[in-house]
Amino acid sequence: MRPRFSSLPLQLTLFFDGWFLLVFYVFELCLFVYKALVLPYPGRNVAAELVLLVFVAILDAMRVFLGVKGNLTKKNVSLLVSLVFTSFHLLWIPLSCSLADLCTES
Repeated sequence: MRPRFSSLPLQLTLFFDGWFLLVFYVFELCLFVYKALVLPYPGRNVAAELVLLVFVAILDAMRVFLGVKGNLTKKNVSLLVSLVFTSFHLLWIPLSCSLADLCTES
């Protein structure tokens, strides 16, 4: 049986994705603060958006961590969970936009 090595392209992708997510969520938080202070925005929406931002940030951090862990330790379970979180993240944006459209139309 041949030894299995970790994937360098996957490791580089996860490394740069971690840094990208850090910068993205810092800018998203700054935009959130700007929107809450400058624009007329209902208080309930501010709280709901903050909860969703924290929830998605935690999911992204778990996704990257499990991907790195699974790649370096060559464990399929961690990579599979990371893939499930990735698919959830890819489906989250279109579904949330569709739900927002449905809520604003009525």
